[in-house]
Amino acid sequence: MIFMNHACHIDLLMKEAGLRCTQDRHDLLSVFLSDRAWSAAHIAKEFPKKDLSTIYRNLQKLAHAGIIQAVHTHADEEFFERTALTHHDHAVCQQCHRMECIPCPVKKIGLTHLLEIQQLCESCV
Repeated sequence: MIFMNHACHIDLLMKEAGLRCTQDRHDLLSVFLSDRAWSAAHIAKEFPKKDLSTIYRNLQKLAHAGIIQAVHTHADEEFFERTALTHHDHAVCQQCHRMECIPCPVKKIGLTHLLEIQQLCESCV
């Protein structure tokens, strides 16, 4: 299904990346408007009627196109987030595993570091 009645920024982003604008991809990209990273399981909870294999397949296509990027936690869980223009780090909830993007709290450090703050999110406190 191609969205010809409107040209929202999500559809334009997919078009610029050479991807077909499907409802599944549009829905997936809509979750990345928030400033956080998402696992496939978290996305599946947002869209319970979507097949998990469809979610994984589209996440891989969006990552390959450079729209989103994979982020691995210290526990080797795979999350995805919008491809960042600026360096940032992550806060991961120890209970629900929600991953938030946070500004890098360490100044004058190389951009090759991975900082992950373990805490409880507002929902789990």
